[in-house]
Amino acid sequence: MSRNSLLNEARKILDQNKEFTPPKECTFNLSGKSLKDKMVGMLEKLYNDKIILDHGMMVGTELANVLSGGDTTIDKTLTEDQLFKLELDAFMKLIETSKTQDRIKHTLSTGKPLVN
Repeated sequence: MSRNSLLNEARKILDQNKEFTPPKECTFNLSGKSLKDKMVGMLEKLYNDKIILDHGMMVGTELANVLSGGDTTIDKTLTEDQLFKLELDAFMKLIETSKTQDRIKHTLSTGKPLVN
């Protein structure tokens, strides 16, 4: 598409979608602690069987916290923004560790994951 025609195309799209309404905000009801405990139990079995290592356990525990909804119950409704906050908190906690940084560097330089 020519750059000279972008504005006209954009106007056409806007005209065709005058009745557009944004979708309703997504909400979630997640189990919280009970689900997280089950996930961590599965991770502990993998760790004890030497399938995952220390840092894999740490990453998995953070992931379990995000996927379970953190400190919540099935009755409590979570918004997308609350889940994004859980995800960001987990990422920020992990990115501060040298093992996470090593994983990222290795994957970027080799294209393959590092198991540490």
